[in-house]
Amino acid sequence: MGKRTTAEEKRLEKLSRQVALNIQAARKARGLTQEQVEGFEPRVWQRFESGKQNLTLRTISRICHVLKIEPKDLFK
Repeated sequence: MGKRTTAEEKRLEKLSRQVALNIQAARKARGLTQEQVEGFEPRVWQRFESGKQNLTLRTISRICHVLKIEPKDLFK
């Protein structure tokens, strides 16, 4: 695979920010603080919500399970 282009990097950054915002919104909608999210350390959760963590499918699945949302909800 080749090196990512600037345009591709920008698209990935935008997607990462959107997913991070959706994670934060879903957590707040459930009335949870970062400290109250079951199964994750607050510092790790903070990385999810800042968009600084590259999420695996397994992590996305775990996030969706604890927030009681569908994976598609993170990509809206």
